[in-house]
Amino acid sequence: MTGAARERGIGRGIALCLADEGWDVAINDVGAEDEAAELVAELRAIGRRAVFVPADVSDRAAVDAMISTVESELGPLDVVCSNAGIADWQRFLDVTEESFDRLVAVNLTGAFNVCQAAAAAMVATGRPGRIVVTSSVHVQMPFAEMSVYGATKGGLKGLVETMAIELAPQIRCPVIGFFGNQDTNPTPADVDDYQAALEKAGVKHEFHRYDGAGHAFQSFNNPERYREDASEDAWLRVLAFFQEHLKDR
Repeated sequence: MTGAARERGIGRGIALCLADEGWDVAINDVGAEDEAAELVAELRAIGRRAVFVPADVSDRAAVDAMISTVESELGPLDVVCSNAGIADWQRFLDVTEESFDRLVAVNLTGAFNVCQAAAAAMVATGRPGRIVVTSSVHVQMPFAEMSVYGATKGGLKGLVETMAIELAPQIRCPVIGFFGNQDTNPTPADVDDYQAALEKAGVKHEFHRYDGAGHAFQSFNNPERYREDASEDAWLRVLAFFQEHLKDR
């Protein structure tokens, strides 16, 4: 589980959900050693095997070493969650080359590194597996001052769709994103139309929808839309997503 150490992160929440469902978990992050140690202790306290493997996902050699360490510590990979990501809030005309390169390196190159290394390890063992990638509402819903972040998440969509085709049936590759019924782009009707088009074309797919603004806690430029119950619902939906895709494992 990459990007999993920090207390307020999505990755940490998913790691805890997986452990609650009986999975042993390797967590990854850059820095945050104290938070990582606390999470490992929490996972072990509920009877799970857990390790912290620090690595910069933008560094391919570090990712390869991380995969090797996880397999040595916990055994062959069953599920790999590529979740590590960063964001900068900058107006388009103010985006620097340094900022652009940093976001692409972590969000897109880093995800590629993790996914390819994990897939290679799974293929080598011949075991079925899952590679789950955390995307974002930004794939469908553009936000001001998030142009590069949104572009990296759009790139992830294309990457994972192709992975799913090439790696099937041994490895399933779901991607987590968020739709909300309070979104203005796309609307629920837009999603219905898109789903109907996919079904007509015979394209296998699935949407995980929310009643209400399930992702509103991520909408930093609309704090008045934040709701505690919506945030809790979002986590429950993420857990349900994992239960669906891991139920055969």
